[in-house]
Order: sequence, then C-alpha cells, then structure tokens
Amino acid sequence: MTIGKKIIGGYAVTIAALAVVAGVSYYALNVTQSAYSEFIDVREGLVDAANELRFETRDRIAHLRAFFLFPENRAEYLKELEQNENKFKAVIENMQALVLTDDGRGMVDELAGLNVRHWAAIKNGIALSEQGKGKEALAANIKDVRPLSRELVDKADAFRDRQVRLMTEGRADVTGIVDGAFIATGIVSFLGILAAALLSFFLARTITRTLRESTSQLSSSAAEIVAMTTQVAAGTSETATAVSETTTTVEEVKQTA
Repeated sequence: MTIGKKIIGGYAVTIAALAVVAGVSYYALNVTQSAYSEFIDVREGLVDAANELRFETRDRIAHLRAFFLFPENRAEYLKELEQNENKFKAVIENMQALVLTDDGRGMVDELAGLNVRHWAAIKNGIALSEQGKGKEALAANIKDVRPLSRELVDKADAFRDRQVRLMTEGRADVTGIVDGAFIATGIVSFLGILAAALLSFFLARTITRTLRESTSQLSSSAAEIVAMTTQVAAGTSETATAVSETTTTVEEVKQTA
C-alpha cells in the first residue's frame, strides 16, 4: 500500500469514528426528547385534568346553590349546570386517554362513577324543586349531593397528588436518562479519539519505516555508485600510467636509434 493510500485510509477511519460519535449523540438526544415529551405531555396533563375536575365540582355546587337561591334565574343556572356536566365528562374522557397504569385507570373510572352518581343526585334535587318540594329538595341536597361533592373533590385531590408524585419520580428518571446519554456519548467520543490517535501513531510509524527503508535503499545505491566511480577513477589512473610508460619507452627507443 502506498503512503498516499495509507493517509487516505487514516482520514477515512477518523471520519467514520466521528460519524459513530454523531450517531450515538443523535440517538441519545432522541431518547431524551421522547422521555421528556412523555413526562410533560402525560403527567402534567393528568395533573391539570385533576385540578380541572376539582374546579368543575366546586362550580357545579355554586351553580346548584344559585339555582335554589334565585328562582327567577333557574333556567340560566340549569344551563350552567348542564354545561358543567359536559365539561366534566370531557375531562374524564381526556384522563382515560392519557392515563398509563392500571392503578391510574382504576382511579379515573372511580371518578367517572362518582360523577354519574353526583349528577343523578343533582338532577333529583332539581326535579323535586321543580315539583314544588323545596324542603325535600334541600334535604336531598344535604343528604346526597354534599357528601358526593366532598368525595369527588377528595378523589380528584388523591389522583392529583399521585400524579405529582409520579411526575417527581419521572423527573428523576429523565435526569438518569440524560446522564446516561452524556456518559455514553463521552465514552464513544473517547473511544473514537483513542482509535484516531492509535491509527495516527500506526500510520506515522508505518510511513517512517517505509521512508527509512527507502532512505536505506538510496544510501546503498549511492554507495554502489561511489564504488563504481572509484573503480572507474582507478582504471583511468592506471590507463594514464600505462600511457606515460609507453611514451617513455618510445623516447628511449628514439634516443637509442
């Protein structure tokens, strides 16, 4: 493998490590966001619904009292009571759609049953009042409506307190998920950096070894060239010496002749 290919391979591995880190971070972010969305949408939604039940129950009682206290406006207060009942049913249906556990579903069903009984007691008192039986209507209100009202508010409070407790526990769970995501991201990032560092060290050593081998080969070739040059120089010197001896011999022959 050439040096260029090794360098390109090192960059490719480093980019792949960074891609893994980015993928793990994205996954951790999605998990955290999903947990947080469930925590916000479900738990706080149920807490708000329980508070709304309490308010609607108290509004219902206020409208019922106004119904008995102000006979000239009974039609208006009766309409308010019916609207209140529709809101109550809508809140119960919303809670049934949001609740996640069997215990919570049982509490919502209990609230729905209490509301049916409460509304039946209210309609019974209204019917007695419209029949001119004011005392009977008041007695029915004290006997049936008032205890059911207190029970309904108490059950709504209990449900709200339970959801607040679960919400607190859920916040701790979300914190744990976030901490786990940060730890996982940190570990993967560290491993990616370590892998890139080891790869860089390995490539550096490989490239250095390759360059050293190339330098050694160049040195050997240079030594061979120097040796050959020395041999050529020696041959040239010997040739020059032979030529000089031949010239001397010729001169001697000339003188002898």
